[in-house]
Amino acid sequence: MENYTIKPYFDKITGWIMLGTAYAFISLLGMIGNSFVVIAVASSEILRTIPNVFIVNLAVADLLYCLALPLHVVSVLGQYHQSFDKMCFAFLFIAHSSVGCSVCTLASIALNRLVLIVSPNKYYGLLFRKKVLVLWIVLLWIYAFSIAGIPPIALGIGKLTFDPTLHYCRTPKTLESSRYYDTVLIYGYFPLQMVIIFVCYFGVLIRVYLHNQTMMRYLDTPLHALYDFSSSLNQLDEAPIPSAGDAYKLQMSITKNMVLIFCAFIVCYAPHIICNQIYEECPIDGFGRLMISLNSAVNPIIYGFNHPQFRRVFIKLLHLNTSN
Repeated sequence: MENYTIKPYFDKITGWIMLGTAYAFISLLGMIGNSFVVIAVASSEILRTIPNVFIVNLAVADLLYCLALPLHVVSVLGQYHQSFDKMCFAFLFIAHSSVGCSVCTLASIALNRLVLIVSPNKYYGLLFRKKVLVLWIVLLWIYAFSIAGIPPIALGIGKLTFDPTLHYCRTPKTLESSRYYDTVLIYGYFPLQMVIIFVCYFGVLIRVYLHNQTMMRYLDTPLHALYDFSSSLNQLDEAPIPSAGDAYKLQMSITKNMVLIFCAFIVCYAPHIICNQIYEECPIDGFGRLMISLNSAVNPIIYGFNHPQFRRVFIKLLHLNTSN
């Protein structure tokens, strides 16, 4: 470590200060926002639902990332010290594990929305029982920790350390094993999960289309034929009758919010993933990593503005009213 040069740090000190400040702000924002999500669910009976178990798990993963982010801030702003290597190992292990758990949780949320909207009576109670949910969440974390930790710790693939070239925590690209480790992370965390998410939300889209078509036929049907047609409506779960209509609209509103969460995830992760697939040494690596960190702080903001139930509870917790 004595041969490390930190010349880039001094040549670009303003850039490092801006980057470190941005990371610090994201860390603080994420800690507050994700803690707020957990507190909201714990304090509100209306939010203590099965789907929100996954939302809380997503918030915990993001909160864990934000709690570890100050370690990265120190590596960006501080002078190199031997302790940076252990510090960066801790940060990268936590960060990679949190990212992996977040992606798997997003896939779980998509599956939950599909089953809840398409077939709540037949499969929902079977797949999303409390005991199953506990095991489900535990397995998500075990999988995330395994993908992040087994290659560098047990197999010697990749090195979670301080990169003196860019002056922050990452797996140095000068090590050949780092490319193998990046491949493990990408293929372990993304392809299957992305397929599940796209398939599930496409299934929801088809369901909504069929529901709307049924509603159009219902509205165009003469009054004397409504009785005969009512049997076909009952074939739809959460049929569009007044009492079920509000519940259906609520579930669709929540589903739209979850799709927005996924879109934010794509926007934040795409620059880093695409750039690293194109270039051996990504020219916007710092920006890409900053965007990934930003994703851990934006979800509570999306809940606050778009999720109908979370918005009401957030306002109540802040002792505000809608007029204010």
